[in-house]
Amino acid sequence: MKVKRHSILVLMSMLLLGFRVDGAEFSPTLEAQLSKTPPDSPISAIVIFESPIDIRALDLQLHERKATLEERHAEVMRALKYNAESVQPAFQKEFDAALKSGAVFGYTPHWIENLFVVSATNHFIESLRDRGDIKYVTENFKAALFDPTPNNWKTGIDGRRPRNSLDTETTTPGQDAIRATEVNRVLGITGQGVLVANLDSGVDGTHPAFASRWRGNFAPAGECWLDVLGAAPTPADASATGHGTHVMGTMVGRAISGSDTNTVGAAPNARWIACNAIGQAMTTEMDNDVITAYEWFIDPDRDPSTIDDVPDVIQNSWGVYEDNPGYAACFDYWNTVILNCEAAGPVIIWSAGNEGPDASTIRSPAVYSFNEYQIFSVGSVDATNYSAPYPIGGNSSRGPSQCTPALPDAIKPEISAPGESIYSSIPVSLGSYGLKSGTSMAGPHVAGVVALMREACPDCDYVTIKDAILNTAIDYGTAGNDNTYGYGFIDAYEAVLAVADFGTLDGIVDDGIDPIIGARITLTPNNHTTLTYAGGEYALSVPAGTYDIECSAFGYYPEIINSVSVFDGTTTTQNISLSAQPTGVLSGTVYSCEGGFAVGAYVVLVDQPVPYAITNESGFYSFTVPQGTYDLVAYGAGCGEHAVDGVVLGSATTQNFTLPEDVQYDCSNPDGGGYVACENGDAGGPTYAWLEIAPDANGPGTFTGITGDDAGATITIPFNFRFYDVNYTSVWVCSNGFLSFNGTATTYTNEALPSPNLGIGIAPFWDDLNPEGEEHISYYHRASQNAFIIEWRQIKHWNSTEIETFQIWLYDVATNPGPNGDSQFKIQYKDLTIMNSATVGISDGTDYTQYTFDGDNDPTSQGLQDQRVILFGSAAAAFGTLEGTVTEAGTEETIEGVKVTRMGSQQTATTNESGFYTMTSIVGTYNIRFTKHGYTSELLTGVEIEDQMTTVLNAELTAVPTFTVYS
Repeated sequence: MKVKRHSILVLMSMLLLGFRVDGAEFSPTLEAQLSKTPPDSPISAIVIFESPIDIRALDLQLHERKATLEERHAEVMRALKYNAESVQPAFQKEFDAALKSGAVFGYTPHWIENLFVVSATNHFIESLRDRGDIKYVTENFKAALFDPTPNNWKTGIDGRRPRNSLDTETTTPGQDAIRATEVNRVLGITGQGVLVANLDSGVDGTHPAFASRWRGNFAPAGECWLDVLGAAPTPADASATGHGTHVMGTMVGRAISGSDTNTVGAAPNARWIACNAIGQAMTTEMDNDVITAYEWFIDPDRDPSTIDDVPDVIQNSWGVYEDNPGYAACFDYWNTVILNCEAAGPVIIWSAGNEGPDASTIRSPAVYSFNEYQIFSVGSVDATNYSAPYPIGGNSSRGPSQCTPALPDAIKPEISAPGESIYSSIPVSLGSYGLKSGTSMAGPHVAGVVALMREACPDCDYVTIKDAILNTAIDYGTAGNDNTYGYGFIDAYEAVLAVADFGTLDGIVDDGIDPIIGARITLTPNNHTTLTYAGGEYALSVPAGTYDIECSAFGYYPEIINSVSVFDGTTTTQNISLSAQPTGVLSGTVYSCEGGFAVGAYVVLVDQPVPYAITNESGFYSFTVPQGTYDLVAYGAGCGEHAVDGVVLGSATTQNFTLPEDVQYDCSNPDGGGYVACENGDAGGPTYAWLEIAPDANGPGTFTGITGDDAGATITIPFNFRFYDVNYTSVWVCSNGFLSFNGTATTYTNEALPSPNLGIGIAPFWDDLNPEGEEHISYYHRASQNAFIIEWRQIKHWNSTEIETFQIWLYDVATNPGPNGDSQFKIQYKDLTIMNSATVGISDGTDYTQYTFDGDNDPTSQGLQDQRVILFGSAAAAFGTLEGTVTEAGTEETIEGVKVTRMGSQQTATTNESGFYTMTSIVGTYNIRFTKHGYTSELLTGVEIEDQMTTVLNAELTAVPTFTVYS
């Protein structure tokens, strides 16, 4: 526990500001705009008026008298409204007159700070300079999200901790590291009754991790979702990568399916509201989205007497800095809005920024330090890939602050939290869960802890809460407060205990002899819950009171103990013994969809904390579990799923399964050119075998020279690549993830096939990709495998940090023909991030095979994922064999070198020294022509080739007489 650093009274009273007595102050950026703009040209500015009530002083007074949250909200709201109502009417008359004269084009009044956002002529803005009743005039502005730092963000990577069979909740390394999981389980504090908010890109309101806890399910939507874009009446995420959804998940995410719980948030029972103001253009030159958002957050239902609509905490994963056009490192024009909102009750948290590791790189507004608690910024550590003490994130912004005020000092950030490779929610359309990195992910960990603290202490104001966070932090880096970690790493458990008074309830759960691990302890009436750990021990810190204890464990009869008293500052021990339920053996055989036993199939007891069974070489499985009724499902072994509900288990029950066929594990149907797509996982499908060719990864390849956005280059193929019956020796390679054989398209908007923009081509991963001026595309001729490889390595999506790595192997038709006579080729995927926005497939402009388009997969497709390989031209489809012998008419001698052609295609075969030929062809009815110089040609019509059958077609050719010509 750290010693408090300063007297709050002295600290904050130093910052009380007086009124200006001279003219209005103009910001340097506005001055520059005015100097470059003609007098009658429009300027968008913010005009801040002097106010009779000092909200900072009122805030301090409310803290000193320990005002309740309801009292604080009501008094601050009255003061803010009074400031506006006593000052703005006179200005409204003046601005309305200017509207009529054309000097003002429009304005929007605000009361969260006493100001107008105005669009007016340069001359009118200049006329405000000598006004003593105007405090400050600044340019209008907008905010930007922190781009997450690059990492392997993808669905399919599990950034959660492993789950054992007795624990049906999965959590994340970050939540475990900050001890939020411990707060949830041991203290039973989960954010119940708390309201959180984020100002971000929006939130996918349909996400199962928090859809049911949107406050709009229980109150008018307008009080629970502010859409400044005017496009979504209910919560939606405007970010292409789901930034706001990820942030919200880290605060409150928890999805429950049966007995399986996926917890990604610190406060998984909290409700939420949101606004999508960040990263978007202003709606008009008379609006400022940030001011509008905070004015909404401070009182969403516009009733100062109610607080159930007011968020307990607001997370901000955004900011501006000098690299943003028009901004300075010290950009202070939102500061008063933020401080006024926090004075009314919400605790406001800021991510520091991703511009590290250099010093003094924290973005505004987080860079400002009015006191120890405002503005409260969060750095990022890596608690996913390292054990404690966790290293600081490489891109986490550092202090010190170069801005004033810097009180009590310039040290930044205030605290650190997990922000690297954070597993959380992303929009359902992008895969539901994924990894992101950066301080944008660290901030919501702290905001989630604030939500837990507000449940433990509903009337604790931001000073009390932030002081507890700093006092209980685990010191990292340089001893004490420093410009890398701040006061250290947040400890949710100790922070919650610091603001609440608890007693302890502990004990051991056993079966009369041996301890029971994983038994669930639930207290009523407050539903505090925990699980027993090694030795059957449990412990809960809970508010003083009388509780009923329910103890349950899989395989045991539950036990309830009534009226157990817990007292402040003391420990009450209550041991519990459970009686085992009788068990039975549930077993059976799983049969394959292809006949015989299904070896390696999975059998699952649905919604039960029991490991799945895997069938042996005889298709046999077995469970020994408590007697009762179970739902089962069997799947795998290249077959579909077979579910059986309501299986009653006594001492022994047999339940067999016959798995149906699953077309996902079939190759695709052949297209009009005979191409078939088979993937790993299909019966007889290809094997993933990555060969790194990129020069910057020590590969043997050559860069294509493609570095621009929507760019391409023509590359020579060192052999004949036959594609839809045409031979090619060069190909156009586009940065947007496709090859073209009949054009030089660079279309960035992917389309369903067939597409005129792709034409004759192959789309390994057609999407809006951007090399960003660097070499990411290379090629290589692997002669030993008769293959020409083209690779897109770590190429980003346009305007995004998400990256993709994939390659295509084109094979020589002379050595690797497919059954249709064309070249075979394969596409391999090493690292994918966004898997539902691309086109994958092939087309000749008419015929096509489409593996996926924007996440809509072909029924035979298993879907994109890391280490997926797709082979085009596989024999595992509807093909037959045509063979026979060609002889000379009259002599019946075999003829060598006869060309056999399947008409309507370029597929040919040639007879050997025995006059024999063979070709594998797509099923159908064809005309077959036999030709050789010196013989008459022969055309045989109506030849049928059947699936997996051999058609014998012999032919006789007549020798042409030889004549001698004399000159």
